[in-house]
Amino acid sequence: MGHRPAWSEGHPSGNAALRSQLSAAVEASTLQLHQAWASDPATVPLPFPQVKLLPSGVDANSACTPGAPARDPAPAGIYCATRNAVLLEHDLLANAYGFNKTPAVAYWIALSLAERLRTQGAKLAPPAANLHANCLAGVLLGGSTDFRSSPAADAVVRAAGRAYGDGVISTVATPEQRAYAVLSGYGATPSNCSEAEMAQLAKGLGPDPAKLGTLAQAVRANSSFQAAYRSQCQSLPNKPCPRPIASSLNPANGSRP
Repeated sequence: MGHRPAWSEGHPSGNAALRSQLSAAVEASTLQLHQAWASDPATVPLPFPQVKLLPSGVDANSACTPGAPARDPAPAGIYCATRNAVLLEHDLLANAYGFNKTPAVAYWIALSLAERLRTQGAKLAPPAANLHANCLAGVLLGGSTDFRSSPAADAVVRAAGRAYGDGVISTVATPEQRAYAVLSGYGATPSNCSEAEMAQLAKGLGPDPAKLGTLAQAVRANSSFQAAYRSQCQSLPNKPCPRPIASSLNPANGSRP
């Protein structure tokens, strides 16, 4: 690449060693996702958002829009349209990093980048919108070198399942649905990332319920989900590996970022 993607960190605070580890994970993940962004015809024309790790205790939503309330449930990362930036919350990201290390950081950056790609998409209900973003995050991660295959891909999918606490499925879907959506972005399931398929998944009408159950058990145990699906992309007719972003945004209506 001709230049490094925009990446910066806020003023150090909290545990210095953890801050250093998070900063390194953010930088490594940003470089990988920039590689995927710069390799796909759909995103090549789009400026790659700056990725910023906020200081400990700073809410991403208020950092994007001063005075705005925190999101509920709170994500570890958001896309801030007014700054064309991914803003990462230090404390929530540190918690995710504690379970799944750098792949968890990559997941949250990819999910925030997916929000950028969805800005001109159709208006989906919250659970389906979250699943659509997770699927697009899987596409971006599948296009990177370091996160496209196991064991890193396993950790990414586990991070998707652990992204939120219990009791919020009405807005962010179930852990197993998010895991399935990311796997679909990787090209590891028969589903694609169309809004229609993600809306069906949010209703529990999409994939094999038994396999979703297996995913649920693996996600909650923070263990391998290979009994349900392999994380590697499956080459199918008109579905190359890795999956292209343009065909994943919304095959049905041709929306573009």
